[in-house]
This record gives sequence, structure tokens and C-alpha cells, in this order.
Amino acid sequence: MTSDKIELLSSNFLKYFQSRGYSELSLPIIYPANYYLETSGENIRNKIILFKDIEGEQKCLRPDLTIPVCDYYLKNKVTKNFKAACKGYIFKNSENPKINNSFQTFQVGVENIGNQNIVKTDVEIISLALNSVKRFTDSKLNLVIGNVGLFNSFIDKLKIPSRWKERFKRHFWREQYFNLLLNRLKDKGKRVDKSNKFDTIQIDRSFGGLEITEGVAGRSVEEITSRFELKRKFAEKFVNSKEISQCIKQYLAINAPVNKAMIRLASLCREMNINFNKEIDSLEKLVTQVNKEEFKTTPKFFSTSFGREIEYYTGMVFELYSTFGNKKRIIAGGGRYDNLLKNLGSKNSIPAAGFAIKTSQLII
Repeated sequence: MTSDKIELLSSNFLKYFQSRGYSELSLPIIYPANYYLETSGENIRNKIILFKDIEGEQKCLRPDLTIPVCDYYLKNKVTKNFKAACKGYIFKNSENPKINNSFQTFQVGVENIGNQNIVKTDVEIISLALNSVKRFTDSKLNLVIGNVGLFNSFIDKLKIPSRWKERFKRHFWREQYFNLLLNRLKDKGKRVDKSNKFDTIQIDRSFGGLEITEGVAGRSVEEITSRFELKRKFAEKFVNSKEISQCIKQYLAINAPVNKAMIRLASLCREMNINFNKEIDSLEKLVTQVNKEEFKTTPKFFSTSFGREIEYYTGMVFELYSTFGNKKRIIAGGGRYDNLLKNLGSKNSIPAAGFAIKTSQLII
């Protein structure tokens, strides 16, 4: 039976991970829903299987293995570098029930928590995923790498007001709304009117002729007009919005073999007069170390927009996939999530990275 094959394959993966220094961990299936609702983003929230226990508390079936491992780490007050391997079903509502009405998928994976050497751990995680999958399949693999933290660094270096920077970083995960923000930014320059001053008469007109001498929503007329005047002055300074909007679009459009992607990224930064050398050097260091002899035949791509599915990722993200005709089959994926443990209750951020393998994708 297919389920028996999946179980056997997952056990073989687990044994291999144990040989590489990862300890097996058994995890519960049910968790407080807020663990996921407050950390994972819309893509996961929309798929979570929710219910209430007999005490009325909202629970969920685990939609991944990462947060359960983090929960174990915190509850057991682990203080050293923790390397865990686990297997089991995860549960999500199907995106298309007509095609696939199954809500459970078997996964096996690892989590590396507490190692301060970021690049070394990232390389270990990607290499372990590649090595393990290659041991148990003959499928030709492709590797896609991204970096969520790189996007935040890029935005921070743009010459736009801090409130716009925070908007873009906060809504990076919500692609549709993010694109709306880009369009708003692009049009910002069109609304600049240097000759116009806001006063109480204009405010009165904007409220359809309503009497507002006593203020609106707890704010005085002076406070409202002062706010509009501040926005007018801001608009005068912010006249290159179209150029910056286009720059962000060009950044997110980079998706190419790693060497070409690095060249395009460096070229864009030069055009925008952005000093991004440190970030590019760090990225190239990661790619160089991953590109060892045994992986040279694996096609590698870098995508600046990759990793927008799960909000708790903070740095490196990656995916292994194979192709059959025009169909893409995702086999494994993971990344770095340095803020997740703090969001789950740790006093400080703790460096962490991991991945999961969809063993069912290897049983065809």
C-alpha cells in the first residue's frame, strides 16, 4: 500500500538524519490555534483546521512540524544547540477539494535551533535536504533559493519615508495588497500640489459642507488642518515615487540562475545608487558553499520574491522540486525563522532553520 511505502521511506529519511546528528522527536497533533493564527500568515491561516475543545478553547490540527518543534524547545527549556528530526502527518484544508479532498500529508524534516553561525547552519540545512532526497530518489532536482531578510534590507536602503518602508515589509506576504501599495506609491507624485495650502475652508468642503468647528472624531479643527498640511509638505519632498515603485518591481522580478540573478541584483543597486555590496557578498557566500562538487549538477535559481507563503520566515528560504512535463512537483522546502521562538514566548530571538520533505511526492 502507498501509506506503507510512505511510512517506510520516512523512516529511512529519519535514520539518515539521525546519522547526521539530529535526534528523533515525537510530537502531538493538536495545538492551541493561536500558535499558528498569530505567526504563520494568511496562506496558512486560511488552511488551518480549527475546532474547540471541551473547555471552549480554540485548537487546531498541526499544519506543519516547525512550530511543534519550537514549542517542545521552549517548554523543555533547551539552552544548547538543538537538532531535531521528526515525521508525521500535517493537516490543512485543501486548496481545491474537487481535485484533492485529502486534508493530511505525511512529512519528515529537521529543525536546527540555537546555532549562532547563520551561514554555516543555512548551508547545512540546504545540503542535508539535497543529500537526503538524492539518496532516495532518481528524480532530477532543481533548487530555488530566496531570502526574505534581503528584501527588508533592500527596502531599508530606499529613499522613502519610514512609514512606507514599514508598510512594504509588513505586507510583503500579502502579494495582492502589496501590489496595490506599489500602485499607490507610483501615483503619489501625481497628487503633489505645491501651491495649495490646507485650511479650515477646504476641510469643510472635504466633509461635504458639514459644520466641524468643534472637531471630528475627538480631534480639533487645528489638529486636522495641521495633519493635512504635514501631508502636503511630505508630498512636496516625495516626488520620485514612480521611480522607486518601478525599482521595487524590478527587484521582485529577479528570478534566474544564481549567477545571473546576482549580476542583475548588483546592476539594479548600482542604477539606484544603493550600497548593497555586503548583502550580495553574504548571499554569494551561501551559494558558493552550497555549490559543492556533489551539487554542481543540480540547477540552482535565485528568486527575490520567493518565500512569501509563510510569514515567520526571516532569512534564507529554499525549495527542491522536480518537473514532469509541464508539471512542477515540490518535494521539499524550508528556511530560516529567527523571530518565531520569540513570537511563541521566548524572551529573545533565537536563530533557527529547518525544512520538511513531502515523502508522498517521492512515491509515484
